[in-house]
Amino acid sequence: MKTSKLAPRYLFIAPPDMDALEDRLRERGTENEQDVQKRLGNAAKEIEYGKGEGNFDMVLVNEVLEDSFAQLTKLAENVWYPHLKEEREAAEAEERKEGEGEDGSEGGESKE
Repeated sequence: MKTSKLAPRYLFIAPPDMDALEDRLRERGTENEQDVQKRLGNAAKEIEYGKGEGNFDMVLVNEVLEDSFAQLTKLAENVWYPHLKEEREAAEAEERKEGEGEDGSEGGESKE
């Protein structure tokens, strides 16, 4: 994909540290001990690769989900794909316009 005409962006989402990752895996309670240990071993290798020079365009450390999402949105709209912000704003303006009736009332209903 990197050599295609698509011009994709590569983002690696990393945990704050291995302890946080282990805590998250255990809190889910969806895996047995052997699976947790396997995932932690794999994660260590993946994180090393993810942080390697030239492998990704950006590494996003997911400390707090809401903050990470806001950071990703800002990156996508302001740096990587600025047209997304323009399209979102146009869609929001259109929704507001549709939400107003011809006489300015909300919901498209006229006051008679």
